[in-house]
Amino acid sequence: MNKYKIMMEGYSATGSYCPDMYLGEYSGPSFRAACKKALKEKGYDMKYWNDNDCSFWGCRLYEIVRKEES
Repeated sequence: MNKYKIMMEGYSATGSYCPDMYLGEYSGPSFRAACKKALKEKGYDMKYWNDNDCSFWGCRLYEIVRKEES
């Protein structure tokens, strides 16, 4: 299984604001599976998960990728 460092995009709408949020490092057979695992373990309601674009309530999930040092 692969390990992924997962971030969730922030939002700014109707007077509310939340910056990008680090969810943690999770493993899974794919990035999408690791994202689902992270959200479930953190207690998020999965009815707001969009499997088509890997987002939660409109906030995209993405992986932190470190540049290789040369």
